[in-house]
Amino acid sequence: MGCPQVGPPQRRLFCRGQLLPTHPPYARRALLRLMRCAGVAAREGVGVKAVGPGRLELEDGSSFDFDECLWCTQAAAAPWLAETGLPLDDDGFLAIDEFLRCDGGPGDVFACGDVASSRAHPRPKAGVFAVRQGPPLSENLRRLLTGQPLQPFVPQSTFLSLISAGGRHAVGTKGWAAFEGGWAWQLKDYIDRSFMAKYGSDLPFENMQTADSGAPSAGSQAAAADAYSAAGPEALALLAASKIRCGGCGAKLGSTTLSRALRRLAEWQQQQQQQQQQQQQQQQQQQQQQQLGSQGHPSQQVPDSAGKMRVLVGFDDGADDAAIVSAPPPGHVLVQTVDFFRSFWGDPFLFGRIAANHALGDVFAMGAQPATALALAVVPHGSEAAQEEDLFQMLAGASEALGRAGCALAGGHSSEGAELSLGFSVTGHAPQGALLRKSGLRPGQALVLTKPLGTGTVLAAAMRGGARGRWVARALEEMQVSSGPAAAALAAFGATACTDVTGFGLLGHTAEMARASKVAIRLDLAALPALPGALECIAAGHLSSLHAHNARALAAVADGEALRADARWPLLADPQTAGGLLAGMPEAAAAACVERLRAAGYGAAAVIGRVIERGGCEALAVGKAESGESLLFTIDVPL
Repeated sequence: MGCPQVGPPQRRLFCRGQLLPTHPPYARRALLRLMRCAGVAAREGVGVKAVGPGRLELEDGSSFDFDECLWCTQAAAAPWLAETGLPLDDDGFLAIDEFLRCDGGPGDVFACGDVASSRAHPRPKAGVFAVRQGPPLSENLRRLLTGQPLQPFVPQSTFLSLISAGGRHAVGTKGWAAFEGGWAWQLKDYIDRSFMAKYGSDLPFENMQTADSGAPSAGSQAAAADAYSAAGPEALALLAASKIRCGGCGAKLGSTTLSRALRRLAEWQQQQQQQQQQQQQQQQQQQQQQQLGSQGHPSQQVPDSAGKMRVLVGFDDGADDAAIVSAPPPGHVLVQTVDFFRSFWGDPFLFGRIAANHALGDVFAMGAQPATALALAVVPHGSEAAQEEDLFQMLAGASEALGRAGCALAGGHSSEGAELSLGFSVTGHAPQGALLRKSGLRPGQALVLTKPLGTGTVLAAAMRGGARGRWVARALEEMQVSSGPAAAALAAFGATACTDVTGFGLLGHTAEMARASKVAIRLDLAALPALPGALECIAAGHLSSLHAHNARALAAVADGEALRADARWPLLADPQTAGGLLAGMPEAAAAACVERLRAAGYGAAAVIGRVIERGGCEALAVGKAESGESLLFTIDVPL
């Protein structure tokens, strides 16, 4: 039985317009000729009407059967750009000016590459322009951060294009010039290989051995040594030592790495103190700026050190094994707390600031003044320079937050580990009679929350690429707001109980207060302040990994299953990082307290519920308020 005769494949190219309309005419003619020689039939000026299973229909009424169909389109703007609120050009790309900055939008938004189009210097979507925009983008970002004038960038007017035509033959263009030949293909091959070599093609991948393939040959070892030696002796030493990393005290950071980081930290702290002194002098001349910061957030003035605990010997005073701290003022008791978690953000400085702010929250919630802090830092495995930089950045951010709260960083411990992590043991003090505890709630009081909820769900969404940039930015901004001024305002309006809302979520921490105070708490779900985007992230299913555990506290809610019917309920179990304070105070003072908090920069502060008797007539099922907008529910924890 004979085999069917199969002819050569038929290949056709259909163009809606003219082939290579932006290139010199010679390039178009050369490619058309080369395609004819290769058996490719090209048709220009014809559009596609429809594509069906194995059949292509054109606008001129003709049709063609096919086995494979490949589409090639020009660059198009991503649909999500239209949702950013940023200025776009007529084609939907981000519009930028000559500084690569958003043209007509926020002054701190930059863009480059195919996502953007320059109104001042329009250019086609070619990779060469994206590559050339990198250095000026980096320069202008640095200039923006340091307050220097931006530098304009004028892209080149022409660029080299090389199209491989098969058979080691290529067609090229540069501006008005066009050319073809084998030498053009060799030029393209050289450029392509040189570019790929920058991304690791010079590493001896072909000689690398798998884990079960036995020992590498002497030749492969030499090749690997040559490749890694190019990165420097430290990289080669790290490679040799990477087979094992010790535990115990063998996991500590090296003394030279630690001392360099601490020396840089001491210098940085001196600069910060000088800047703070200058700011305080300016603030003294502006008497109306005692409560509001420059961006509508609580003023972060350093508290007066008179009558406070002082660090007598700290990390910058020598090599003593422990810090020495003065005793608290007479009549004061010590308040101690500890917090620790791994990094959730790629900026070590910002992470350090938030970690310190989070740790301070417990002391503020107790009505105490933070005095000293000990740090526990874990830095990822890496070179000495990388570890030093990570440690310095973390401690610098933390030191700033601690210093603004009047809390001294007295010492700590550093170690290397798998992930960047930071924690603090904070010691504060307060008159014993002024302490605020969870057990101080009384029936008839109002509950005031100082910050919006939602950091857990927004960060979870950001990890999955499901959060908008402005949502994440707002969450990070709120996590950097100190609870110190809020604690002072709550105390001034007669708060008798307080806690900070953190990892267990609002529901968990409220249940703790109800149990400790032997009361029930009636909350209004509609009154809960939420971060921008928090409810959208919840609706999209972006919940923290701790959320399911926190949700078990719904057992303390009367008719908790009815509460689950409301789409907002997951906000109650959302774990908060550097969350706000939750306090009980006389109901008559709550409105004025919220007004004071909002004036002090806590714009989301709100009365979210009230304290009631356990087992009272109010402590029943979930229900609507008379307004029809609120959803009331009761937390009544068995004692």
